Amino acid sequence: MALTTDQKSSKLFKKAMGVGETTTLRDFFEEPKKGLPSVLSNQIWVDAIPTTAPVLNDGEISGVVKRWVDKVLIAVPGTTNAFYHPDIINTIPFNYGDGSFNYLLKDSTGATIPFGQGDWILDTESGVLSFYGTVPPNMPPKLSCYIYVGTIGLGSSTGTSGYSGYSGLGISGYSGYSGLGISGYSGFGGYDGVSGYSGLDGISGYSGLDGVSGYSGYSADTSNLITSISPPGTSGYRITNIRLDSDLKVVITYDDIPS
Repeated sequence: MALTTDQKSSKLFKKAMGVGETTTLRDFFEEPKKGLPSVLSNQIWVDAIPTTAPVLNDGEISGVVKRWVDKVLIAVPGTTNAFYHPDIINTIPFNYGDGSFNYLLKDSTGATIPFGQGDWILDTESGVLSFYGTVPPNMPPKLSCYIYVGTIGLGSSTGTSGYSGYSGLGISGYSGYSGLGISGYSGFGGYDGVSGYSGLDGISGYSGLDGVSGYSGYSADTSNLITSISPPGTSGYRITNIRLDSDLKVVITYDDIPS
């Protein structure tokens, strides 16, 4: 069974008051559960809109405001009372500022359709204009309005910088949490590590023993060297060389001396 008109209106009213409906028998201030409406990022208009509408021709832009003049709406298929155009999404509400952002609705002949005639309402978020009363003749209608063309959404915010990790033994600190763009305190620098002791120098090897010097050869005393021998009854001999052999024996070399 469909919701009744009273149930729908009760729920919508309580949603507007920021509470969830548990029963229609409770007034909004008696409801125990909060239920604030959700706001998506594409519903947030970041840039400031002037309180007085600028004077613009069709399609012209001033700052974050764009003007449409006599934008012809398109009939929504399957209906006879609803009209639409994607260009009128994000229309600035008629009651914003000093009243100069008011809509101007006309029929296809250019005749004005004021508020109250046909009980029409413009949904600025969907770009749909609906007649809840008698639909005027000469449709589709034409709408003049101002739309917002500035920045939409929160964009990317810079997070809060976290505390830097401690320097020291090679362990990096934890990164900070992202947040609302407030820089965090810088971390304390860690203590430098202790330098190790230098290694001991190696021990030098012992020098080798000096070799034993050889004995000098015996010097021969040649001051009284007999240089010639004349045995009895023979010719004389002349000594040419005297040396020691390997057995330390004296070897004498000599020649005959002619008579």
